Amino acid sequence: MGVAIQPPFTEAQIELLSLFKVKLNQTDMQELRQLLLEFKFRKLQENIEQITDEKGYTEQDFDNMKQEHNRTSYKSYRKHLQNKTL
Repeated sequence: MGVAIQPPFTEAQIELLSLFKVKLNQTDMQELRQLLLEFKFRKLQENIEQITDEKGYTEQDFDNMKQEHNRTSYKSYRKHLQNKTL
């Protein structure tokens, strides 16, 4: 018999798989999804706060960022590609 290829699961995925070996009903699945989303959102908020503190951003900085126009126009991008050497 050939060698089985193992998918690259993370520790968190393996832990969740081992915790939920039994089938969950629809209500429990919804509750679990909600808990996982809340956890992910909380971690994202913590990262944002950490970066904001490290960079020293203020509310005014974020207001300024919202007003900036950072997109490259199509014509400028085409010029950029023409000037790029291979």
